[in-house]
Formats: sequence, structure tokens, C-alpha cells
Amino acid sequence: MDEIKTKRLSLGNEIVAALDIGSTKICCAIGRLEADKGIRILGFGYQLSKGFKAGTITNMEALENAILNSVSIAEQMARLSIQEIYLNLSGNHIQSELIAVDHTLGPQGVDDEVLKNVQSMGWLGRQAPGRDLIYAIPINYDLDDQRNISDPGGMFGQNLRARIHLITGQSNILRNLVVCVNRCQLDITGVAFGAYASGESVLINDEKELGGLVIDFGGGTTSFAYFENGRVVWIDSIMVGSNHITHDIARVLVTPVAQAERLKTLYGSATIAKSDEKEVISVSQVSENGLSSIQIPRSALISIIQPRLEEIFEMIKERIESAGLSRILHQRIILTGGGSQLPGIRDLCIENLGKHVRLGKPLDILGLSETSGGPAFATCAGLLHQALHYGSARKTKMLSPTSSILERLKNIFMPKAG
Repeated sequence: MDEIKTKRLSLGNEIVAALDIGSTKICCAIGRLEADKGIRILGFGYQLSKGFKAGTITNMEALENAILNSVSIAEQMARLSIQEIYLNLSGNHIQSELIAVDHTLGPQGVDDEVLKNVQSMGWLGRQAPGRDLIYAIPINYDLDDQRNISDPGGMFGQNLRARIHLITGQSNILRNLVVCVNRCQLDITGVAFGAYASGESVLINDEKELGGLVIDFGGGTTSFAYFENGRVVWIDSIMVGSNHITHDIARVLVTPVAQAERLKTLYGSATIAKSDEKEVISVSQVSENGLSSIQIPRSALISIIQPRLEEIFEMIKERIESAGLSRILHQRIILTGGGSQLPGIRDLCIENLGKHVRLGKPLDILGLSETSGGPAFATCAGLLHQALHYGSARKTKMLSPTSSILERLKNIFMPKAG
């Protein structure tokens, strides 16, 4: 095997690395920004996930080994070694809240210090034991009688009101993840919620501005993020994903999980067609004498898959309505993630959730094969987008698991408006 030419590369603004830790796979990508073209993938590696489920670590040593293997493959392909990564976050411990903060202005008007203080005040007024701030994203501002200002910097007035989107996570879960990544000799330079990162890679500009809901079908969770006016304004997730479909198939057909995953991949669909009644597939069933083969119509397999997908869409709809955001259902819906590759899922989403639905895969990514450039790798691609385009403004230092919340707050993601 060729020797890696550089020893340890502290990545700058033009070359970045992303690490997507999920319930199904661990994915590492190293990319470089190419002017007017997009992001060129220099190295790419992934492994089956071990020691991680639905956003939490179940076995730190197993997860550490899976991360090391994935990173090593990417490093060998890129012929360089990394020490900093941009990391995704997942799980229902990640929470989203929209708040308003009022601030009385002095004679200096609105400067960078005022904007930083307003964002800090928003978090300090909402601190809760056992929770850490991940993002404080300004949505818009009111300055006296002027409404919906995107960036009030340099303006003068008396009263400033900021609407801020706070994204927080459970401290212990985040701390364990930081420790595990640090044990792999990697520093975390930035973090992003899964569907938020996916949105950065699959949405076109009009969808970000006019309104777009990204639904990311992961293995252990399904996460979603709503973008409007160029910003993410709401996120959420449910603890049901494509792995649940696999286990439904395994239980109903009494077949090994590996065989169930194969059936889902080769013959699965979200909707039943007339021809599915006639098409016959072979299923290996567990019996007293080992495995025995039976024949079933393809429609029987799909009748297991469809109810679970309908349940996922119904749960998403309930979350949207309980957040008071029913108007989202009239906007564009973009399906991505590994689970979105099931044939017919767009039609089922139209029936159950909204009329304007499309499938999303990473945009402006160069150097990936058709397989590794598909919807399953949208989060990893989005992490690269965020690292390259927002890294300097959103750099965090969630590197020390013992640092106080105030110390983290100084370095946490405080994106500027605009």
C-alpha cells in the first residue's frame, strides 16, 4: 500500500473533512472547494456502523474502530492524513426552539458586539440543566417599526428584537460522542444536525428561500429540517427509520435480518402495483432444520413495507402540526437519505404528506461514483458544504468534554445574519 505523503494535515478553508456517524453506516469524506464548480471529493470511505444506534453510543470501542476504518480508507484515497473533521449530530435529544430576544440599543447602533450579545442572551435565558447549545441562528430582526430585517448591522434605532432559532442537545450524549471522536485522534471543528446538513447539499437556492422541507430517512431515525429565507427555521426527528422496515420484514417473514435487508433492497417498494401480485420472489425462512426457501408474491413483501412508511409520514405530519407549522405541507418536500431510494416513496409521500415532493441527492459534488453520490450520502456531502462555506463563521470548539457551558458558548455556532 502506498505511503500517505503528508503526516497530519490541519485542514484549512479549502480542504475539509466530514464524518457522518449513523445507525447504518460510518462515512468519511475529504473534499476541496473548486471555484465555480463545486466540491471535489479527494477521499471517501465508509464502513458498516457498529456501536451506535439512533443518535447514541452503545459501544464506544466498536464505534471507535468503525470510525478509524472509515477515516483510514478516505485518507488512503486522498493520500493525506486529517486531524480535524466536521461532524453530524442525530437523535431525538436534539431539540429546536424559536425564541425572541429584545435589546435596547445605545448610541453606537447595531454592531457585531450587539448581535453577538443578543444571540448569547437568547441562550442564557433558556439554559437548562444537562443541555448544551449547538446552534443559535438568527432568523430575522425588528428595529423599532421596521420588520423582518435580515441583517441590521450598521443600523441605528432604539429597540432591537431578534428572532433566534436555538438548537440544543443532551450534554452527556454530546460529551460521549466528543470523547469517542477525540480518541480517534480527531478534533471536531464543527457540527451539524443531520437533516440540516442534508439540506445544504440537496436543496436549490429557491427552495431555501421560498420554503423547503428536507426529510432524511436514516437507519435508526428519520430527521427533518425546514428552510425559509435562506435559513433553517425548524428541525425535528423521530426514532423510526429504514432499519425498522428491515426488522418488520424479518419478523413477519421469519427470515434473518441480512436476508430481510436484501429483500428490501432488491424487491422492496413503497406502493403496490398490479404486476406485483404476479411476480414471485424467494424467501429464506428460519426453521427447525435451518433455513428453508418459500415463494411469496412481491406484493406480500410490499404490504409489510408500506404501513411502516405511512406511519413515518403520519408521525412527521403530527410533529409539523404540533409545532404550528402546517403551512409547511404546502411547500416543497425533498426526500433524501438511504431510505428515500425505495421505489414509489415519492408517490406515497404525496398521498400522505404533501403535493409538491421530489427526491434529493447531493448537488455540486464532484468525484463521487453514482453509488456513493446518491441520497444515502447527502448528510456527508452537506457537512462538506457547511465546513467549506460556513466554517470560518461557525467554528466551534466542542473539543473538551469537561469545558463549562459558558466556555463552550464563546466558541459555539453563532452564525451571522445575512
